[in-house]
Amino acid sequence: MSSQIFLFQLLLIFALICSGQMAFALYTRRSASGALYLSLFMGSAFLWSLGSLMGLTAPTISLDYFWLAFSFLGVTTTTVLFLAFALDYSHNTRWLRWKYFIPISILPLTIQILAWIPETRHLLWEVVETGENIQKFIYSYGWVFWIFYSYSYLLIGYPFHKNRVAVGPPQRD
Repeated sequence: MSSQIFLFQLLLIFALICSGQMAFALYTRRSASGALYLSLFMGSAFLWSLGSLMGLTAPTISLDYFWLAFSFLGVTTTTVLFLAFALDYSHNTRWLRWKYFIPISILPLTIQILAWIPETRHLLWEVVETGENIQKFIYSYGWVFWIFYSYSYLLIGYPFHKNRVAVGPPQRD
């Protein structure tokens, strides 16, 4: 079990380095189409990886909960930022307005708030059992998380569907 956690930590460190460097490099080229939103997306991935890594190394259950909630900063923002990147990169900038993104961001913001309030965390994840080491726990996702999960995949799938509908099926001569 210890070697599995060590390998997972190494992979998370690699993800941290890659996402951090990519976010920085893209931010320096933010004038390119989609670069700013992709940079922010990679910053979200960085936060997600950092929270997961720190949660694995946390010495107490309360710190585990803190880092799990912290990682949700990245979890909840990646889908909205991916949608913004896809719209910007495909030059559909008319949809990159606050009047569209505020309603889209309501559910991710609600999930983020629920993650930080201890009395509502059971809606997102429930502790199933503690591991062999008493400081670690195994959790399952609650029903509100699955609603957010479905919503996230709808947001990710929308640009692909929109692009497919706009392009249409291939023409045969």
